[in-house]
Amino acid sequence: SSGGAEDELLEKLMELLRPTMPNMVQAAAVSVIAGSTTGRQHLLRIWKQLTPVIRNRVVSAMLENGEQTLQLLDAVEQQQITPSDLDAVVRERLLTHRDNHIRVKAANALGQPSTTARSSVVEDLRSQISNLRWGISDLKSQAAAGQAVFEKRCAACHRIGDVGKQIGADLAALKDRSTDALLTAILDPNKAVEAKFLSYTAVTQDGRTFSGMLLNETGNSVTLLGTDGKEQIVARTDLEELICSNRSLMPEGLEKDLSAEDLAHVIAFVQSSGITLKRFDGNEPRLVSPNADGSITLPASAAEIHGPNLVFEQKYGNLGWWSSTDDYAVWTIDVPKSGQWTVEVDYACDNGTAGGVIKFSTGTRLLSARIPGTGTWDEYRSWTVGELDLHGGRRQIIVTCPEKPISALLDLRSVRLIPPGP
Repeated sequence: SSGGAEDELLEKLMELLRPTMPNMVQAAAVSVIAGSTTGRQHLLRIWKQLTPVIRNRVVSAMLENGEQTLQLLDAVEQQQITPSDLDAVVRERLLTHRDNHIRVKAANALGQPSTTARSSVVEDLRSQISNLRWGISDLKSQAAAGQAVFEKRCAACHRIGDVGKQIGADLAALKDRSTDALLTAILDPNKAVEAKFLSYTAVTQDGRTFSGMLLNETGNSVTLLGTDGKEQIVARTDLEELICSNRSLMPEGLEKDLSAEDLAHVIAFVQSSGITLKRFDGNEPRLVSPNADGSITLPASAAEIHGPNLVFEQKYGNLGWWSSTDDYAVWTIDVPKSGQWTVEVDYACDNGTAGGVIKFSTGTRLLSARIPGTGTWDEYRSWTVGELDLHGGRRQIIVTCPEKPISALLDLRSVRLIPPGP
């Protein structure tokens, strides 16, 4: 029967998805297998056995139409794959999809911060250091103590300046240096781990086992990088299996080695490193406190300005020329109470460049939306973007541009945060 022939073909194609096979062969097999619902189910079932290159091929294939995209989101909801298995570009594409059904489903599957077994540890230490009020002005005084902690506990895998080894994430390139984000990254490294930092285990046909990040793949071999910095090259012909742990190479349990004070110091060290604030007349980064009505207004004049093109413009007192994914702005704020805060922006966006994606983040909490046009760059209006879950205390709000805009993202005069109801 034709069904039997299709099943036989699928079985033969699945046999090609072995670590002994070059990526070119595996990718060709994926393009055929992903053509059917059953085939895609098979691919999702063996997800842990696929390398990042092949995983990306599977995801690309499943984004080709609405039905397949919904199947991908079903897999996230059913925990066959994790939100962090999808890179930032894919997540933004799903969260801002033009199909409302897909957009809502993506928000449910990807938009809410997940609760992990480590969440209580993060919350406990967050409360312990909540009285340590690190602000822009006092980072330097804490950084020296933080460097000593970094050298002892972090330098084996991370590098800042001349200190440490570059095995894990590039800390100098961090956009979100908020205490929330860094605390989660240190204590709950598996919550939102990037695919390139996942730990893999290679088992050879003669029984040897190697573990580490998948540093490189060729048609003939794979290279793993261990936490000791040692590279291990394994020929594909020697591989019995290559399995992704879906866990970060960075270990959990660092709170056993770091006190709340140690954590506060090392966070201050990371926050103070590599910061090159752009300076403009009329712009002076500062701590923003709530207004009398409880709302918080974040003017462009109070933002830290980063990136190659972003500037502070005098005419309207706005952030402008937001034209690179490396451009971003940061506000440090005092949040009087936790909850869902409404985010409004005062902005201008020429209709010819409307539709770009703006992202607000604080720690692991995100809000993304596509920007409607206001007419011209001289026409400002208020726009309610959505809601952002904020913890009470001193926080940072980071505004980024995850997709390269047509020309410029928007001219942003201010952000207004409206508190949750009683």
